[in-house]
Amino acid sequence: MAGPPNYAGELSTEVEKHTRLGQEQASEHLPPSDAARPDVNEIGLKAKAETWVANQNRLYDSALVEAAKGITELQQKTIALRTSIEQLQIEQLQYEAPLETTIESKLDAERITLTRAIEQRLRAEAGLRYFRASNQI
Repeated sequence: MAGPPNYAGELSTEVEKHTRLGQEQASEHLPPSDAARPDVNEIGLKAKAETWVANQNRLYDSALVEAAKGITELQQKTIALRTSIEQLQIEQLQYEAPLETTIESKLDAERITLTRAIEQRLRAEAGLRYFRASNQI
């Protein structure tokens, strides 16, 4: 989205035109020097300025509304992502065994393997002793 246009001197281009009109009316003594109200040219210039300011305010307000919408959408997405992350963490903790339990189960498996290996070694040593004893070696 392009930003709202900035003031680029639109009203200052009217200065020469209004200066010329002011000089023409001054030569005709219009308006009188003690006039209490602005003349037609001054009213027109003021109306253009007010219109331009109103348009700029409208553009500014619409840009603020669009920015606020974008921020709200991002906040909602952030909340949704945070909720998803928390849910995934909870699920991960539920499905994963605690570290202590994992270590104990691995040690139990290794303990069984080591017990069998020691049993085989003791049987082999006993067999060797029996062989030596029976053969008198």
